[in-house]
Parts: sequence; C-alpha cells; structure tokens
Amino acid sequence: MPGATEGILWKMLGFTLDGRPFVAIASHKSYLSLYLMDIYYDASLRQKHDKALSKLKMGKSCINFQSVDELPLDTIAAILAEAPTISLNAATMGRMKAQTEAVRASKTAKRVPAGKRAPARSHSK
Repeated sequence: MPGATEGILWKMLGFTLDGRPFVAIASHKSYLSLYLMDIYYDASLRQKHDKALSKLKMGKSCINFQSVDELPLDTIAAILAEAPTISLNAATMGRMKAQTEAVRASKTAKRVPAGKRAPARSHSK
C-alpha cells in the first residue's frame, strides 16, 4: 500500500499510515492472528463485510487462523484498500497512544535489574 510504513507494533509485524496502525500479524503457538484495526475503529466497515467475516474465528479486530486457506483474501484486500479513507478522531488516537504507552510501561515495570534478582536455586541433591 503506497504510503504505508512497516514496523514492529506491540511485538507484531505491522503497517501504519501516517502513524496510525491499520494491520498487523502475530504468530502464536498453534495459530496466527491477523489484526485488521480498521474493522475495530470503524464499525460500518465490519458490518459491510460481516457476511464473509462471520465464518471466521475472530476477536474485536483479529482473525485467528491456522492456514491461509481459511482466510477470505478478497474481503481482507477490500478492507485494507479502505485504510487510507479511515480517519480517526482525536479521542480515538489519544486512547490508542495511551494504550501503547501503558503496554510499554507495564513491560518496563516487570523488568528487574540484575542486582535485584533472587539468586538461582540449586537443584542438586
């Protein structure tokens, strides 16, 4: 897609348009997830493609699948083609930025400096 920027979004390969994430893919132990953020941001877009999407295992914006054969590729292409026309209001952009910062902060808080870690236990008898 012209103008899209590839990068790592929330530990996933994703693409943004003008700093707004619109698609990402993640690998899990037994399946993959394709995140189509615009069907979450714009409810009318999801409703427009509801017939094809209703057959899939989905979350709010993700499609969980094990094989690309499960995906309605024409529908996904149509959803992605509309990405440049989706505009988010300032409140939605603010929430998205706050969520991203909250995820970063929680990951930073979980890190324990090397000197503060508990000593390793010995399992020898």
